[in-house]
Amino acid sequence: MRLRDEGKLIKITFKQRLPNPDFKECLEYKLEVSDFNDARQLIESLGFQKVFAYEKKREGWHYGEAYVTFDEVPCGKYIEIEADAQLIRELAGKMSLDMHSALTHTYADLWREYCKAKR
Repeated sequence: MRLRDEGKLIKITFKQRLPNPDFKECLEYKLEVSDFNDARQLIESLGFQKVFAYEKKREGWHYGEAYVTFDEVPCGKYIEIEADAQLIRELAGKMSLDMHSALTHTYADLWREYCKAKR
């Protein structure tokens, strides 16, 4: 569950991870809300607890049917390609990215690994 304030938009997003060893694949449900604090209270009243918060700088680009983002988070810089598997592989090749080095972790997972490495 994620609550995000994007300035003009406030969104609640729920991602359900699908079993896929090659790609991070999720069913994603999004809901726009008008008040951040009310949304937080709703989420907390449903039993969710905040476990991770961070700021992310993101640039997004459309390439045909794909959406490519360049993310900068406290634990590093990442490229995300949202598309079908064939197009992901094609775009990764065009960008000289090694698919064997691709990550399927969440940013929360990456943050935990980053903090462990800094100890």
